[in-house]
Amino acid sequence: MKPMKQIALGLAAATLAVSPALALTINNRDSARHTVQFSKGNRTAERSLAAGELLEEACVKGCVVRLAGSDAKFNAKDSDALIVKGGKIEKAAGK
Repeated sequence: MKPMKQIALGLAAATLAVSPALALTINNRDSARHTVQFSKGNRTAERSLAAGELLEEACVKGCVVRLAGSDAKFNAKDSDALIVKGGKIEKAAGK
């Protein structure tokens, strides 16, 4: 294999391996399911988060995260780790 092709393949593999770690993660530590809302510019998306579930969401340019039905919000970015606990969303300790 040619050296440039090896480098390109290596970079592609490294990018794929690192990408999930750069996403925003939310861990639901509650015993109830929650709906999480993500606002990115003009767009808002919702994802259901079961009790004990961990989800990842890309927030490359940042996003606002809130639980449905709550006025509390969190300005998040990729690599942030959030938790849902006691019906509230907060930054995970050590992140």
